Amino acid sequence: LFSILMRYFLTKSFFYFLILFSAIAAVVIYNYETARLPFFSNSICFNAKAKFILENKEYFNESKYLVIGSSMSLNNIDCNILSDSIGEKVFNLSSWGMNFKNFNDFNIWDTANVIITNIHFQDFHQSRIKNKYGYPFSNFRLINHLNISLDFVTYLKQLDFYKSANTNGINDNYDDLSFNKSGSIIFSDKEIFKLSDFRWNKDVDMPNESELKEFINSVIIKSKSVKRLIILFSPGRESIKNKQKVNFVNELKSYLNSVPNVVFFNNFNSVDFSDEDFVDHSHFSGSGAKKYSEIVTHQIKSVDLN
Repeated sequence: LFSILMRYFLTKSFFYFLILFSAIAAVVIYNYETARLPFFSNSICFNAKAKFILENKEYFNESKYLVIGSSMSLNNIDCNILSDSIGEKVFNLSSWGMNFKNFNDFNIWDTANVIITNIHFQDFHQSRIKNKYGYPFSNFRLINHLNISLDFVTYLKQLDFYKSANTNGINDNYDDLSFNKSGSIIFSDKEIFKLSDFRWNKDVDMPNESELKEFINSVIIKSKSVKRLIILFSPGRESIKNKQKVNFVNELKSYLNSVPNVVFFNNFNSVDFSDEDFVDHSHFSGSGAKKYSEIVTHQIKSVDLN
C-alpha cells in the first residue's frame, strides 16, 4: 500500500512541476520575445544598458572614446557634451553598481580606444553585479531564456520596472533609465529630483588596502592595451569631505600619474560646485552634470594622445 501511495505521490508531483515549469517557460518566452529585455546580470540597470548597446551597435562600434564605470560615469558625465566638443563619438557603457573590474570582459581594450572612467570612493568596493551566461552582451536568445529561468524572480522585477518606467524623458529619481544617444543618464535639476535624505547625508567609506591594491593592479594591466586611460575623481558635496579623504585622493593622483599611459585628474577638491549641483552625496543634478561635463571635456582635450 505504501509503495502504491508513493508512486501516486511522485506521479502527481512530477506532473505538478511539469505544468509549473511549462507555465514559467511560456511566460519567459512570451515576455522575452515581446519585450526583448536582455538578461545578463542581476542588475536591471546593466541589462537595460546591454539592450541599449545591442540597439546602438553601429554607434558603439564607431566610438573610439568609451566611458566606463559606475553611476559616477553614467549619471555625472554627459557624453553628448563630450562628443559635441571633442568632435568624436563618445559612448557611455557605464551602469549603476559596476566598477572598473567589471569591464575586463568587454571588447574595448584596444590600442585605438581612449577609455575614460569617473570614480568616487564607492568605486573601489566590491561590485554588486553578478554576471550570468553570455556576459557582457551576447545576443543569443537561448542564453537569455536560460538566465531568465534560473533567476525568474529578478526577471519579473525587471518586467515590472519597464512597465512602470518613466517615458517622458524626465529623470527625477534613481529608477529612471532614459539614456541619451551616447548612453548617459542625466538626472533632473535638484528642485525637480525626488531627493533622499539618506542618500543626501550618506558618507561613503574609503577603500581598504586590498580594495585599493586590486583597483590599481587592474588599472596597470588594462592601461597597457589602450591608446590612453583617463581616470577622473569626481567631486563630492563639501559638507561630507574630510582631510583624510582629500589626502587619499592626492596620494592616488601622485601614484596613478606615474603609471605609463594613465592620466589622472583630481576633481574631488574642486570648489566649482555647490549643493545645488548635487542630488545626493556624489551624484550630480542636471545642471551639475552639465557643468562637470564641460570641465571634463577641457581636461580630456588637454591629454596628449600621440
